Amino acid sequence: DMRDHEAAEHHMRIALQLNPYDADSIEQMSMVLTMRGRPLEALTWLARGIRIDPLHPHWYQFDRALALYMMGEYRQAAEALELATRPAPWIRARLAACYGQMGEMAKARRQVALIEEGDPFSPLDYVLRGVPFENQADTDHLAEGVMLALGEPG
Repeated sequence: DMRDHEAAEHHMRIALQLNPYDADSIEQMSMVLTMRGRPLEALTWLARGIRIDPLHPHWYQFDRALALYMMGEYRQAAEALELATRPAPWIRARLAACYGQMGEMAKARRQVALIEEGDPFSPLDYVLRGVPFENQADTDHLAEGVMLALGEPG
């Protein structure tokens, strides 16, 4: 179950005891902490993973962006997501949420339009069902940005 956050954190801690210098495991701990509503702690873990692997995979930045978003650092989050060379719809959905929160509605709507050109993908459905936050308030925060981008009242 992707929403058993306590078990996920417990098993990540065991994995990190077994191999404390595995950058990908450290990064995954960061994502678990973001899902648990602890984005500041998540960024600390992520910074550690990046120190170990300075040539880290690009997806580290996408997970970093979500932690930044949760902290209200929408501009920094958007900058991390903008690094994607071929953004998937879920990246565009997060980017639209960032722009929506910043009031950059033309950029927000552009991301939504680019999503709509591709395969059927609902940014709001993705946020509500596809991001396994532990706390409803975190889901609501991300959904708020997407609804702003979609031009829907929050």
